[in-house]
Amino acid sequence: APIAVPLSTLAAVLAFPRFGVHALAAGTTVGFGIAAVLVGTTLWSGGLSPLPRFGGITPAVQSVFDEYWPMVVGALFMSGTNLVDQAMAAMLGAGSVSALGLGGKLTSASAGIASVAVGAAVFPPLSRWVASEDWRRLARGYRQYTLLVLALGVVAAGMLTLGARSLVDVVFAGRAFGEDEVHRVAAVQRFLAWQLPFAAAGLIGARLLSAMGRNRVLMLIAGVNLLVNAAGNLLLMRIFGLSGIALVTSVTYLISFAAITVAVHRELGRRALAGARPSLAPSLSSVS
Repeated sequence: APIAVPLSTLAAVLAFPRFGVHALAAGTTVGFGIAAVLVGTTLWSGGLSPLPRFGGITPAVQSVFDEYWPMVVGALFMSGTNLVDQAMAAMLGAGSVSALGLGGKLTSASAGIASVAVGAAVFPPLSRWVASEDWRRLARGYRQYTLLVLALGVVAAGMLTLGARSLVDVVFAGRAFGEDEVHRVAAVQRFLAWQLPFAAAGLIGARLLSAMGRNRVLMLIAGVNLLVNAAGNLLLMRIFGLSGIALVTSVTYLISFAAITVAVHRELGRRALAGARPSLAPSLSSVS
């Protein structure tokens, strides 16, 4: 299903080049429609209805709402960082917003692949260990997964940094993209690339906190990220220009990863301590 979106977009652009950017938009919309049909068909074949039905506010539905609204607010905060970056980039002259967006394209593509892979591979075992309250195994698995993803993310970020000039030249250079633009976008990519290890590793902790019902913690972290991002942009854009905004983005992901890691260890420690605390029930029963 996810492959349907880029394939449909590419097909529309190649088949209808005279429509320009409108073909891009139409192909994207059709791709999401195809993906929805594929997912719905799979649900239907498995005995599940793809059509939504609402039977009132049951305790189960209420629990979903209680966990869902902090995630919505947190997502708004996180998307707000991109809006803040673009608004502040617009203060730096013509072409700055485009250079910031293009400089993050390859990093965003890598982050998207990493998020799908990490979510599919890591979230199921984490959820099982949470459900079984196996806190020791959960803590060990979390450390191993996080270190592995960090290491892979550092390698990917290093490749995007060292090969920034060549990659931008191959992907974007053309008639409307000259030498100055290549240099500017490559400089942005070098700084944005280092968000990759912290974003991917932070996703593991975020999924784990969500599985333990701590979405409000994630919401607070996202709010702090928005403030740090805005303040950092104001400071570093005056010193490094557009590259300063890119650097702050990576630093914000680093701070987010650190905060999520602290929150995960505190929550795991609290639950492990609660599980290890001896119960007084047997002794009270024997005394009575």
